[in-house]
Amino acid sequence: MRLNRVTAVSPAPGTLYSLPPSDITADFTIPLDAATANVRTFRLTGAGPDDAFGTGDDVTIAPAGVAMASAARARMDLAGANVPDGRY
Repeated sequence: MRLNRVTAVSPAPGTLYSLPPSDITADFTIPLDAATANVRTFRLTGAGPDDAFGTGDDVTIAPAGVAMASAARARMDLAGANVPDGRY
């Protein structure tokens, strides 16, 4: 069984913003099942106040929507989401 991995993200990791992006696009190694790409299966995770991932203060943002741009590219709509400053 091949694992699906993210191969590219836009905006690029490490990009600094004065305002959060309105959407995030991710490319995958294996095409996704469009029926399973939705607001319940996609999340944006931030490091939280301690700036470390995988700790109890991580921030989870649910997108307003998820759309398939192609079979192996998904777009998370963050319009209207409360995205605090931090690393994601």
